[in-house]
Amino acid sequence: MNIFFTFLICVFVYFGSTDVLLAAEIDWQLYLKPTAYSGPIISAKTSEGEPFVIDTNDITGSTAGSEDLIEALERVSFFLAQSPVAEPLSIHLKFNVVGNSFESERGISLSMNLLIEIYVGGSKADNPFFFQNAPLVMTIPTGSGLNYLLDMCESGRNDFVFAFSNDGVFEKDGVETSSQIQGMVCYINHTDTIVGGKYSDLGFSSNVRYSTWYKIKKLFE
Repeated sequence: MNIFFTFLICVFVYFGSTDVLLAAEIDWQLYLKPTAYSGPIISAKTSEGEPFVIDTNDITGSTAGSEDLIEALERVSFFLAQSPVAEPLSIHLKFNVVGNSFESERGISLSMNLLIEIYVGGSKADNPFFFQNAPLVMTIPTGSGLNYLLDMCESGRNDFVFAFSNDGVFEKDGVETSSQIQGMVCYINHTDTIVGGKYSDLGFSSNVRYSTWYKIKKLFE
């Protein structure tokens, strides 16, 4: 009996440690569109299940007069629970900016304009690329940065939405918006250009999900 339990413990330790050793590494590259040709302004590596958090102290490239906007993006995080591929994965985040604002679409002011591109094993993947195992989660934390972004489109949390933009056509299939205590959360199921704005400006009805704790918090404000 003791030998049997010893065997089980060894198996558990082996596979548990193997999972840790085999945790996929993700390469993150953050660009500003006006200077994308000159390389990323932030490069970082994380393990799957570990968030990539924008830290302005890590900026190495030119911010091209977008310092206020970059400051508003401080602590914005991107999280992928599990890599969708076995090969090395690189996620390129390209913010489409004009000075301290995001590029507009069809004349509509936006609080987010982000092109997401995927590289697998060093080669650019076809677009759209689907996150099959788990969505890519972007969180804009509650605070002055989020307020700055919402003011860009004159929106509040209750009438703000994320969507895909395909040549100026806005679609919500594959992207979900959730208002939580920690901030505005965007669940992204495949790559494309992500935009954020006032739902009526983008032609949608409000469908923001609110977490239970956020609703409780609002009751006491």
